[in-house]
Order: sequence, then structure tokens, then C-alpha cells
Amino acid sequence: MARLFVAIEVPVALAGALLARVPRAAGIRLAPPHQVHLTLRFLGERDAAAALRIEQALAQVACAAFTLNVQQAGCFRGRRASVLWAGVARSAALDALHAAVERVLDGCDGAAAAPPPAQAAEHRRHAGFLPHITLARSMQAVPDAVLQAWRAAQAEQAGTPFAVERFVLYQSHLLPGGAQHACRRAYALAAA
Repeated sequence: MARLFVAIEVPVALAGALLARVPRAAGIRLAPPHQVHLTLRFLGERDAAAALRIEQALAQVACAAFTLNVQQAGCFRGRRASVLWAGVARSAALDALHAAVERVLDGCDGAAAAPPPAQAAEHRRHAGFLPHITLARSMQAVPDAVLQAWRAAQAEQAGTPFAVERFVLYQSHLLPGGAQHACRRAYALAAA
């Protein structure tokens, strides 16, 4: 079984700059710069045949390359963990890419199947597309004062643009030190 998701890569230099802004508080674990990404769709565990169908379906996505602008910051608070993230400016091109990925995967046998019960909550969270770049996770509650100061500091930062020239089907390996993401296949977007 392969744990799969579709995402946009964030350039390592930009990821490093974004990570440098994350507060250093107890329990906050930064993502490795080379793994920072913007998830388009989480697919969960898939067998080899379904993974191959997903790879082939994603090759049908036809969208033009575009630029995203990083802005703002936020935090999703869960019962057991919090996720600190950077947002991106509204983008018709990003929405079109997301819709195209959804369309081909919804028509792909094996990609649209309901996730296993253990992943149902994560699937629901990703079902309503809120584009964000995960920067850190915290298993402890991050004090509100730390988060408010961080959000305020990010609001004063000028937006940082980056080019999106491809999207990636990642395979995630869950290890004791955290998930490791590997590119299973990359898909180039058409020249703008």
C-alpha cells in the first residue's frame, strides 16, 4: 500500500525563509525545508493498481503554469495537534489546477474511493480546499499570545511570489521521526 497525495512544491529557499519566521516555542516541530508543499488532494492508502491508475489519470491534467503569492499565516488547532501554516493569495489559476486534479481523480477508479476510517477525518479536512503551506506541527498547545504575535508579524511581511511549473504525486512514508515524502511522479504544467 502507498500513502499518496497530490501537491505543489515550494522552492527550498522560500521554504527556508518561511520556516525562519515560525515561532520557536515548546513543542513546535518545523517541517524539513525540502518537504514543504501545498496539498491539492490527499488520497490516503492505495494499493499498487490504484496508485498506477492515479498516476495515469493525473497525466490528463492540462493547466498553464502560474505564480502564487505567499501571504498571511495561521494555525489549525486539532484535539491532539496544531498545524502552523502560510497562506497564499486567491488565485484563479490555482483554483483551476485544483479543480482539474479533482475532476480527473473523481473519474479514476480507486482514487475517489472513501478513505479507511482512520483517515476519514483527514480526508474531510482536505475536502473543502483551503490552500495553505504547512510549516510546522505542535503536539502541545501553542499559547495564543505566540500565535497572535506570529500572525501579526506575517501580516506586515510583503507577499512572496513563486512560480508553479509542475505538480507532484507524492508517496508519504510514516517514520518514527515524522513523515518522509518522496516524488512518485511529477507533471509539468504548460508554459504560461
